[in-house]
Amino acid sequence: ENQEVIQTLSTLNNKESVYFVGNNDYTNTYSSYAAIYNDLYTPAGWGEKSISKDYKNSLSLINVYYERKDCEQLSNQLKEMNSTKLIGDNQSCLEFEKCNFKRITQKGNSCVYGF
Repeated sequence: ENQEVIQTLSTLNNKESVYFVGNNDYTNTYSSYAAIYNDLYTPAGWGEKSISKDYKNSLSLINVYYERKDCEQLSNQLKEMNSTKLIGDNQSCLEFEKCNFKRITQKGNSCVYGF
């Protein structure tokens, strides 16, 4: 799975903004990898202590809307956080499809969608 995510990240353009959906143990690792090796921006990551409470709340809304399957609010919140792409795994990919987000690429169990 890790190699699939790395391959997926390599298909994106530098300077894009991606958000990893799900509460995967590797989400922060992927966010860091994306920033360091692919020059991608991620609104979430390891620096939670250095961000404001408002920013942290805005980030948490992304997962709330995802869990509620509220596609419109999810898309709006991602745009507010300046994200342009979503990255997920098997179940997330199915949910992105249901939201009518645009599939950019899929490598094994990892996918990238625009909205």
